[in-house]
Amino acid sequence: MKTVILDACTVTKGDLDMSPLSAFGEVEYYDILTPEKIIEVLALADAVVCNKSVIDRRIIDATSLKFIGVFATGYNNIDIDYAKEIIYASQHKAIILPISRIELAPTSAIASAGVISVNAFPKPWYAP
Repeated sequence: MKTVILDACTVTKGDLDMSPLSAFGEVEYYDILTPEKIIEVLALADAVVCNKSVIDRRIIDATSLKFIGVFATGYNNIDIDYAKEIIYASQHKAIILPISRIELAPTSAIASAGVISVNAFPKPWYAP
C-alpha cells in the first residue's frame, strides 16, 4: 500500500512522529502542492492523508485512491459527494462510504497509528 501525506508542514514541524505509518507500506511526505502536482504525486497512491489540500472530482478521477484521510476535524476540502467509493475519515468526525474493493485492514492500521480515527458503519455516519 502506498500512502501520500500532503500538507505535512501544516501538521508537524518535526514534533509528530508519523513513522508508524511506514509499517503498512510506502509513505511519501509533501508540503503544500498545486493541484497539478497533487495529481502527479497521487498517481500510484492507494491512500492520501491531507490537511488543507483540496481533493475534488478532478483529482479523484485522475487517481485510483481507496482511502482519503484528513488531519483536521472538517472535510470541506474533500468532494465527498463524488468520492462515493472511497473510504473517508477525518480527525474527530468520520464518514464511511460503501466500497467493494478495499481491504479495511490497512485503514484500521492507519487509524490505530493514532494519526486519524475511523468509525466503520455500514452507511454514511456523522460523529457527534
